[in-house]
Amino acid sequence: MELTLKQVKGSIGIEGFNVKVKILGIYDRKTGKGEYGDWSLQNLLVQDETDKLYLVLCNRPEMPQDYKGKEILIKSTLNSKNKLVGVKTVEEEYNGKKTIKLKIDNRAEIIDEDTSFVPFNEPLTEEKLQETMDMTDTKDEEKLTKISLLQLIDEQLDYWTIKRESLKKL
Repeated sequence: MELTLKQVKGSIGIEGFNVKVKILGIYDRKTGKGEYGDWSLQNLLVQDETDKLYLVLCNRPEMPQDYKGKEILIKSTLNSKNKLVGVKTVEEEYNGKKTIKLKIDNRAEIIDEDTSFVPFNEPLTEEKLQETMDMTDTKDEEKLTKISLLQLIDEQLDYWTIKRESLKKL
């Protein structure tokens, strides 16, 4: 289900939707080490035809500055329990001021609307594959996981094909 930013602002706490936005501002990525390991955060200012708001990329690759002005589609993905995850509305408070933001974690897909290219999803690694396979408890979840893995592999193939073509032009 695709929501507008106006709908997002009125729906704090919901998760599992898609949103199409234009990037107006890209802020510096912050990283650190915490109780659960490495973390990263990067804020973006985005808009659609209904509103503007900030979104935060959590534990994702850095969004480069040259994506300012581009339209992207941010999609939730299915987890091993067949639940849509990765895109969520949150309310944050800073210095007494409350702000509604989109929280985009590493399970969401970010797609460049100009090229249908998926540049900001982490490369598929053997560790990630194994981690996904370890989460399967039932045959239904195993089927879902295999489908998800095939989709990941297909996305990675597209990524490297485009990357190779762009390098050939150099």
